Amino acid sequence: MKEYFPKTISYNRMVELKKQSFMPMSIFLKSENLSDCTGISFVDSTPLRVCHNRRIL
Repeated sequence: MKEYFPKTISYNRMVELKKQSFMPMSIFLKSENLSDCTGISFVDSTPLRVCHNRRIL
């Protein structure tokens, strides 16, 4: 799908940039008061599988 996303970076480059973006992202989330920070927080985009479509919500 490179034709749809021509400026996408490689996985290795994303891992390298992750180290640089941790503090700016933390500062942004804290400044926007999106949630109360009670310790270390993680953002996860892993899909959750459900048994039946009625349970999706």
